[in-house]
Amino acid sequence: MIPAEYVPELVHSGGSVYASYWVASEEGPDGFRLSPSKADLIALLKEKMDRWWTDLPEHVRNVVTARKGRKIPQEHKGAIQNPNLVGGVLQTSAGGAEPTYFALAPFACDYVEWAASRSQ
Repeated sequence: MIPAEYVPELVHSGGSVYASYWVASEEGPDGFRLSPSKADLIALLKEKMDRWWTDLPEHVRNVVTARKGRKIPQEHKGAIQNPNLVGGVLQTSAGGAEPTYFALAPFACDYVEWAASRSQ
């Protein structure tokens, strides 16, 4: 069983919920039940995101958190170091040649908001 909070990350990353159903459990929180292979995949993705987040310089984490993964100044793109996490350019400079802001991929934005909520 995986906590319901992980389902958006799975869906935004192109995955799918397989054989899901709502489970009421007296032993733990309600959640979705996945096949073991899908649950393992989510656990692996979470571990990778946790490492990425922990490895980001604190000042970059602060900027990304404040902007919820969206409209991040271009100067921080190098610190992200993973092109799979970058969702796209949001705004370009007046001349249009150089982008000034970028956003993280949707699943990474969800992770940033989740990670920020856990650190409060």
